[in-house]
Amino acid sequence: MERSLVTNYTPTKFQKIEFFLGIINRMLIGFVTIYVTFLSLRSLKNGDVPWHALLCTIGFKLLMTEGILSYYKGNSTTYNWFRREKVILHITLQLLGSLFGITGMIFRMTIDKFHFTTLHGKLGLVAFVLCLISLLCGLSALYSTRMKKYLQPFFSKTIHGLLGILTYAVGIVCLIYGYDTNVFGLMSQLEGDSLKSTILILKLATIGSLIITIYGPLGTAIYKLWNYLR
Repeated sequence: MERSLVTNYTPTKFQKIEFFLGIINRMLIGFVTIYVTFLSLRSLKNGDVPWHALLCTIGFKLLMTEGILSYYKGNSTTYNWFRREKVILHITLQLLGSLFGITGMIFRMTIDKFHFTTLHGKLGLVAFVLCLISLLCGLSALYSTRMKKYLQPFFSKTIHGLLGILTYAVGIVCLIYGYDTNVFGLMSQLEGDSLKSTILILKLATIGSLIITIYGPLGTAIYKLWNYLR
């Protein structure tokens, strides 16, 4: 199919809504990523913890989110791309996001000597393990046709999709609980009501972006699984 034929495609009303949600989502992503990156870079002289916040935010909030959104028909950037191009972009962003996220979590693990006492730390450990497993499942989904003797392509892709959503969601929830840590308070250089208001805004922005990002792939995966099992 010629690229021009795809470019001349007229979006449906639903996709127009997705375009609008995509704009809102990118505003939320940009706000959280830029703000936390600013705080982290400003605080690098205070130790290794800001590297943890910086790498995990870029990895999960920016790169992984964009990797998921690459498949959206309502994505204003990729809606006229061919499937193969979206797959390549998705793989690239997810690999980079995983690399940033895993590196950031390793930073924190070495600082805390593997003691996970807070909910933020425990969720981080779960996200770390899930991230490694998700990468392996991603390989099985990528080569699903070659592995069909051992596992049907439908299941390998569905498992990868659901596990990927779970990994991403746990990572984002971990970021949300990270706003409540003392370290974030020190990085923000805020106190009292100013700190509480900032944390609330960041939480709402992060939760809103999470919902907009996962509703599509989660609904698609559940729908395909339901139809297959019926």
